[in-house]
Amino acid sequence: MAAEPSGAECAQLQAAYNEAVAGGDPVRTGEALVVLRRHWRTVHMAGGAGGGV
Repeated sequence: MAAEPSGAECAQLQAAYNEAVAGGDPVRTGEALVVLRRHWRTVHMAGGAGGGV
């Protein structure tokens, strides 16, 4: 059974992405975006606990 998605995890990933954008490093920004999107797909869209749109 999948773990319950954590709102804190979503917030941390979003904050990391925002920090990368503010830092202006396109590689770091891209990596943060990939992690954020992967989290969203696997936890919220792929039938993870509480997932589904």
